Formats: sequence, structure tokens, C-alpha cells
Amino acid sequence: MMKGARLLIAAAAVLCAGDALAADRLDVSRGEALARQWCTDCHVIDRGNRERLYDEVPTFSEVAALPSTTEVSLRAFLQTPHRRMPNFRLAPPETDELVAYILDLKEKPR
Repeated sequence: MMKGARLLIAAAAVLCAGDALAADRLDVSRGEALARQWCTDCHVIDRGNRERLYDEVPTFSEVAALPSTTEVSLRAFLQTPHRRMPNFRLAPPETDELVAYILDLKEKPR
């Protein structure tokens, strides 16, 4: 492999690792604050709290536990209007923080 190609691959790997590290540094507590501000009228947002406010509305822990819950699925959901949810717009950094908070609620393997 040519030296230039190896440098390009190495640079790409560093950039990708940098993005992953930046995502790990998101302020989960800011996401929790946003959830408290926007979501607590209908959702239970606290870790491990399984008591529902409304039968048809999942808790954030339940949402996090779904196999289909990923960063991509949460972003798509938050950017799509829903009939029974208020139509609010989050700034991109707020979406990042809220998604990080919900994903942080996933049960960690032991």
C-alpha cells in the first residue's frame, strides 16, 4: 500500500474516533434537564422508574430498552411530528443531549 493511502486511512480513523469520543462527552445531565422541561407532562423520564403516568405512554426507560432504540431511530422520531405529542423543535445540540440521555438509560451489560 502506498504511504499516502496509509496516511489517508489513518487520518480517517482518527476523525471517526474523534466523533465517537465527542458523542461520549455529551452532557447527559443537560439531556435529562431537557426531558424534565419538555417530556414530563406525559412521560416518566427517571431511570428505573416503571410507573406510568398514562397507560399508553411508555416511560423513557421502556423506550431505551426497546431493541429498535438507537441514536438514528431516536433522531428520526424526534424530528417527525406525532399526533399525540406537542410539536416542539429542539436545536441540534439539544437533540444530541436528549438522545444521549435516553440512550444512557439503556441497561448496561454486566
